[in-house]
Amino acid sequence: MPVVGVVLAGGRSARFGRDKALLELGGQTLLLRTLAALRPATDSLLIVGPPERARQAPGVAVVKDVWPGIGPLGGIATALRARPGSHVLAVAVDMPFLNTTLLGQLAAFATQADVVLPVVAGRGQQLHAVYGPGCLPPIEAQIAAGDYKIDRFFPQVRVRRVEEAELRAFDPGLRSFDNVNTPELWQAALAELRGDPHG
Repeated sequence: MPVVGVVLAGGRSARFGRDKALLELGGQTLLLRTLAALRPATDSLLIVGPPERARQAPGVAVVKDVWPGIGPLGGIATALRARPGSHVLAVAVDMPFLNTTLLGQLAAFATQADVVLPVVAGRGQQLHAVYGPGCLPPIEAQIAAGDYKIDRFFPQVRVRRVEEAELRAFDPGLRSFDNVNTPELWQAALAELRGDPHG
């Protein structure tokens, strides 16, 4: 069963104040950087976001969120709808240190469960996870009920947790799961890329 690499890039970036997908790190936008990390690890790529993403990432399919405004659960469901019969490896667009090797391992686990869920410090990383086609019916039912918390449907499906020891074999520092939700985190990421720990 194919695994589609999905970038969730439809958020309003309200906490950040501008479109995080277009922030540049190492001369590349976060959107393009995310796609580049996913490309070798998956069978095809898809962006869930507004139509202008097609111009920002030429050659990559873009679908508009079917449930705008409810958060990433709607984006995950939109991707599953857009690629019926596929698993989707969904990542947020604001994770600048994605690890292609780890992404490939998560994709390989897709045959084992409906959800492949990395767990860091006891917390599931739902925006760096694989969702299979069996997730769509319970997600749609949950959305219809007005409940948008991603992990609420997990008891209804098979979940393969990937614990820290497994994750560290591919990403020793677990940097894959860092995000840049605030300008301060973004500045720290830029400083790290420059090799300046003090910013």
